[in-house]
Amino acid sequence: MDFFTHEILTPTLARIKDVTGVYAYLAVGTERAALVDAGTGIGDLAAYVRGLTAKPLALLVTHGHMDHAGGASRFGEAFLAEEDRALAAEHGTRAMIEGYARAVLRGAADGIGDADYPPAAPVAWKPWRHGDVLDLGGVSVEAVRVPGHTQGMTCALFREDRMLLYGDACNPFVFLFGEESSTVAEYRTSLVALRAYGDRYDRALMSHGAELFDADLLESCLAVCDDILAGRTDDVPFPFMGRLNPIAKAVTTEGGWFRRADGGLGNIVYDRARIR
Repeated sequence: MDFFTHEILTPTLARIKDVTGVYAYLAVGTERAALVDAGTGIGDLAAYVRGLTAKPLALLVTHGHMDHAGGASRFGEAFLAEEDRALAAEHGTRAMIEGYARAVLRGAADGIGDADYPPAAPVAWKPWRHGDVLDLGGVSVEAVRVPGHTQGMTCALFREDRMLLYGDACNPFVFLFGEESSTVAEYRTSLVALRAYGDRYDRALMSHGAELFDADLLESCLAVCDDILAGRTDDVPFPFMGRLNPIAKAVTTEGGWFRRADGGLGNIVYDRARIR
């Protein structure tokens, strides 16, 4: 089984796709490199990255869910918002990672061997705080905190490339239904704050899906928040890993399941009990 593929986005930025379809981003400067997110940990991402660069590497983890922090144990140490450390421990178990793989890959997950799952090893977590800048030598990555999907959710601004990794913070199917998530009203406040970065990036990167967006996606997600708060939603049942919550705007399978039927960009899967 091929666990990873990659593509070059700019001379200093590559996008790596793991076997479950989640993306990590590798920024390389003249002195060192930074990998943003560790994927599920299925397959040896650390070894794969070493095949792309021999420079000293820092791992930055956007949030604590298993599909982004699950592979951190293969690196030994990583930067993560302190608010998400307990979540990363909960989601970093073999049971959680295998459950995710089976939900995404279904029968193909049978081809993953025991040795392909990440080791149950401790991670030396270092704080990754809003505004922190990691200088890689002519390339820098800045932390932009956007609580909502999780309380520690952090976007990565690749400053010289003028690209902002929205990741799970803002996308065409924001998950806002876990106990670790904010209310819709709180999430809206985070998106308003994110507007302040609008003059610092031209393209927004995703953690799920290869499409590039711009700030129109942010504005669309804000509009969906407003519609949820005002009760103007379609509320189509959306099943995921044994949970059933409404997705605010109806979707179509034409061109991909997560495409809105009305042609809009953003969408939110939320918990009706956690709106305000």
